[in-house]
Amino acid sequence: MEEVVAVVVDNGEPMLERCVESLRDQSMPVRVVIAAGPRTDMELARSLADEVVGPAEGIGRARVEAILSTSEEYILSCDSDTVYHPMSAEAAVKALRLFPAVRAGTVLPHQGEESWLGLLEGLLATKLFCYEFSLAFRRDAFISAGIHEVNYEAPRADIGPHVCARLLPVPVPDMVCWTRLPTNYARRLVTDYAYPIAGAAIPVAVASGVVAAREVPKILDRIFGRS
Repeated sequence: MEEVVAVVVDNGEPMLERCVESLRDQSMPVRVVIAAGPRTDMELARSLADEVVGPAEGIGRARVEAILSTSEEYILSCDSDTVYHPMSAEAAVKALRLFPAVRAGTVLPHQGEESWLGLLEGLLATKLFCYEFSLAFRRDAFISAGIHEVNYEAPRADIGPHVCARLLPVPVPDMVCWTRLPTNYARRLVTDYAYPIAGAAIPVAVASGVVAAREVPKILDRIFGRS
């Protein structure tokens, strides 16, 4: 039986218990390690997990410290606001026999929290970016790539970009999870880029429509010889 550990980063997330329950319900045994943050309920975390590491400042630092504390061959990188399908761990392990890293091929918003941006991010962005809550990798590959040696001093710095660049995780359709979508990253993209572009494009489109309404009849008259 393969040795699998789920490293769950938490910082006081109210969904921690649901997350851990979903990992306990996997189709294969999974050891659960909680990487605690400053706001983690330590008593609750210890009651849920096989091991609690921290608390540590910063998401990436907490995750890496927990990963380094493990010895299992296969590591599931999880977040406490995410719920995992019962077959996710098994699907990840099967793929990790062939690849050094994989990522969830299906990421959905929590039921009852669907929005157009969340659904769009789940369908598109998760195919392109490496979200930490949906990654799995072999421990030896993670260490060999030196991802644990990156500076994670920034509070939001995390392993995703480094796993993506160095281990090239393969999407696995049967790795399914539900999380809080849209992420802050997607919201910032819309706020910083999509809305300004739309704001600039709408007046241009309106002006073009006005011009077209005036000019098209004249063009038709010239084409068909109407006076």
